[in-house]
Amino acid sequence: MVAGFIGMLQLQERRGYPRQFIVMEDFGFCSSQGYMFRVCRGDVIDGGSHPWWMRRWLGHPYASRFRLSFAVHDGEYVHAQTTGHTKDSVDQALRESMILEATMQSEPEDARRIAKLVYYGLKYARAAHEAWASVDETAIDELAIKEPVE
Repeated sequence: MVAGFIGMLQLQERRGYPRQFIVMEDFGFCSSQGYMFRVCRGDVIDGGSHPWWMRRWLGHPYASRFRLSFAVHDGEYVHAQTTGHTKDSVDQALRESMILEATMQSEPEDARRIAKLVYYGLKYARAAHEAWASVDETAIDELAIKEPVE
């Protein structure tokens, strides 16, 4: 199956919320395996599925040359539980769509490298977040070094 974007991405900035956008029309990406990843009309997306340190390198997701891919990724992170996609499959779709988007813009030379770095960066960030979220604070208290009693 041929991968491709479906629809036209139309975003409107949300009043009073800088860097948040309302999706004006349904938009999506169909992967080469035939899976559909979409962002729905009325969804509010903000690039929140991308770590802050990635923004220093690529800029804000919706101001970069990969805005179509980042919009689908952000929207799918919101809907991952209802669509049945895992976050890993959404990250893989981001990688594939970034390569396609760069090819559409006649800039494929570094797209594979950038897509790979973003994919592994997201995997690292998600793993670190999940590890931090699962820390048992009582276990930390038990391991804390106590001052000797005199």
